[in-house]
Amino acid sequence: MLRTVAQQLYLAYFGRPADPEGLTNFTLQLQQFLPPEASIASLAQAYSADSRANNLVNGFSVSQESRDLYTGLTPQFVDAIYRNILNRPSEEAGRLFWVDAIDNRGLDPAKAALEIIVAALRNGVRDADTILRKTEVAQAFTNALDTPDEVRAFSGNQAAAAARNMLAQVDAETDVQAFQAQVEQVITELKNTTDLHGATLADAAPIALGSTTNAVFNNAAGSDTDIFRFTAQAEQLFEVFITSSASVSYRLLSDNGSQLATGTASAGTQGQRIVKFAPETAGDFYIEFTSAATGNTPYSFALQPSSDDFADSFFGAARLQNGLAKTGTSASSSDIDTFKFAAQLSKRYFLEVDAATPTPGLKSTLDVYSPNLQLIQQVSNPGVVGGAFTTHNAGVADLLN
Repeated sequence: MLRTVAQQLYLAYFGRPADPEGLTNFTLQLQQFLPPEASIASLAQAYSADSRANNLVNGFSVSQESRDLYTGLTPQFVDAIYRNILNRPSEEAGRLFWVDAIDNRGLDPAKAALEIIVAALRNGVRDADTILRKTEVAQAFTNALDTPDEVRAFSGNQAAAAARNMLAQVDAETDVQAFQAQVEQVITELKNTTDLHGATLADAAPIALGSTTNAVFNNAAGSDTDIFRFTAQAEQLFEVFITSSASVSYRLLSDNGSQLATGTASAGTQGQRIVKFAPETAGDFYIEFTSAATGNTPYSFALQPSSDDFADSFFGAARLQNGLAKTGTSASSSDIDTFKFAAQLSKRYFLEVDAATPTPGLKSTLDVYSPNLQLIQQVSNPGVVGGAFTTHNAGVADLLN
């Protein structure tokens, strides 16, 4: 019952359903001073006698959302309450009664919406049925917000207005079960028109390695950017695959926002791999997607551990330490493993690739590149491959095996 009281407070003061967190929080507050079987009439009775009830109701009344909803002089104020709660304009006798109560008989305007909903439930057969149906639909709406994206979509003035418009269609004859389809439709539209994912590092949406994320570009005009945050371990090779009907620009960013990779996926791509990377140190990383497609464009991407052991391009190359060996696997004749190492000026280095268990017909090739990615050494041999070279510039050399 107290959840019903909390839901009816949202209807009375905001004209919309409660969000799940708000409904839970206000239900817990009501439990502090009302019995479990209490109704909204019990709250009205407690308003003058219990400061907790007074503070709770006044908190609704003075909120910016309620103040924006109920404006004007007392007659307009009363009529707005009628329209939001009962879905009809105030009749003259009712309007004069409540205006007089507020202006001349001491009814606190903060309590007016509460008293009007209580009176309608007590005295008006059709009005009471309308409130009960609206309460049921509002509760169905709150219950249907059962995913993080749906909860995030139900925020802000536009979402509140959409929910009010939905409740404005409810009357005493509404079949609540049949109306559930409209509830689901409103929530779907909110998800498709609300930017659910942050556009800055500070509000990036968290994701996990091994997950697939469904998202939407929400472009009324211009472009939309979505940023996601994830944690990766040192030398943990991961890949990102994207599916999108629109062209998408992407960037992989470090924890401080430095760009690690960038590129564009063409419109209509299906499961295209856009990133293959192993960080040198553990930490948080960000993947950013941007699209200029107008309207609401769904897309999805997967962040997966790689089945390969090392990256196959200069981007994401694993670091070698002088004198220390790394062990890997050549999965096929087309497998490429990329490494990098720091080299000092005018020093001679020797690199060796030792196939411990050579695969018949599998040929190993050792390519060494300068820091500006110019090929400086290439050796090919089906068994042990080795090569010596002398550096002419200090920096990081890249080795492609």
